[in-house]
Amino acid sequence: MVAKFQIKDDESDMIIGEFKDLINLPGDNIANDVENFTCKTKLIDFTVTDEFKQYCLQTKVYVNNLHFIILNMNGDAIGSYYFTIDEPMFSHKSIFLSGDKNIELVGTFSEHPFVTALELWEKWRTCPPIKKNKWAHLASSERAGWLEVARLHQEYKGDIETLNQERVYELDGTYVEDSTSFFCALGEAMHGPGGYYGFNLSSLEDCLSGNFGIVSPFSIVWSNFSFEIQSDNSIRMEPDFFYDVIKLMTSFQLTLTILPK
Repeated sequence: MVAKFQIKDDESDMIIGEFKDLINLPGDNIANDVENFTCKTKLIDFTVTDEFKQYCLQTKVYVNNLHFIILNMNGDAIGSYYFTIDEPMFSHKSIFLSGDKNIELVGTFSEHPFVTALELWEKWRTCPPIKKNKWAHLASSERAGWLEVARLHQEYKGDIETLNQERVYELDGTYVEDSTSFFCALGEAMHGPGGYYGFNLSSLEDCLSGNFGIVSPFSIVWSNFSFEIQSDNSIRMEPDFFYDVIKLMTSFQLTLTILPK
């Protein structure tokens, strides 16, 4: 079985080892607050690298901050999570050198991983999306996981500037019914299937500022836009969110054209 994950030491930038499965990514939560998410997580069938073994023999430094790296079928990195061990350990005395095949770590994720993210990573390992709107059939909570995977994957795609001489991008609003689905659709409008361009207004502002490729000025054509009333009397798009999006986009000299259904 090919390894699905690697673990990397943040301080030395060295690959510590690889493993074949990750149990309890969101974890059996020990503590949960707004900013930190402490949990137990287990690395299954772990193998330490010879390079890290040699490093441990030559140095006596702490291992504290880690990256859980997701690999595709070719062994290439496609995403990662940042993880801080609760009790830093000396490298030469670390659990990674214990010889145990299954290693349990207690620590804190920099942000809460969605439960559905691992299921999506498993699919993206084999074949990332090649068509738009593959997220449309997902439930609302699963779409949030899609945005997480899209964001973390985008960071590993290298040069993400889209070749578009006219700088006009079409946002398909067919399945947009709330802010989460809007950002799923916007990411694909800007960077193709499985693309990312923000998950809330703050991150959208970061993207517009140039942190994820395409920088304004450019134009977005929002097709199949709808404020229609649903059977439960809810509105497909929250009006306040919609107006905030327009205000933010226009502040970056972005032209937004709305084409209703």
